[in-house]
Amino acid sequence: MTDAGNSSAEPVALEIDATVLDEIADRFEDLGYTSPEEFFEHAVVDAVTHPEFDRSDLRAMLTSEVDIQEGRLYTSEQITDEVGTDRPDVSSNPWDWVLTETAKADLDRRDDYAQERIVGQLDEIISDEWRNPTEDLEALADAPHDKLLIGPFRLGCRVDHDRQLLYVLRIRIRGA
Repeated sequence: MTDAGNSSAEPVALEIDATVLDEIADRFEDLGYTSPEEFFEHAVVDAVTHPEFDRSDLRAMLTSEVDIQEGRLYTSEQITDEVGTDRPDVSSNPWDWVLTETAKADLDRRDDYAQERIVGQLDEIISDEWRNPTEDLEALADAPHDKLLIGPFRLGCRVDHDRQLLYVLRIRIRGA
């Protein structure tokens, strides 16, 4: 991530539990990094660049990735029926959205007004024929996840461009 010749980069010494360091050393390549140092640098950059996603959010989004792999998903039709909102005409845009089991549990903890607002905005994002749903997302640094802001809510998302599907992985109140 940084260029060793970059004069603004400074070395930092860290003390890390040996067990954790061994685990990182065993897994950094599987996680897509070229070295443990690159892993640490990305972790620090993400923590500073996106402080609104804490460790529990990141763990929940990883759990949601398992939800996706195992097909534990709720379709937009199921959710709008359950929440009781009317769906706009989505035939003009091939995109759709789904909630993972984790995000569904987050949504269920919200009051009726919040549920309607979140579901309505998700439907609006994918129903406009002149709008690409990804335009509303803010990428998280060096991660396959994005952030979507809906009023006071922050949604952790992932996009599958091939299937034109917006996965909602986590729903939290901003600043919480």
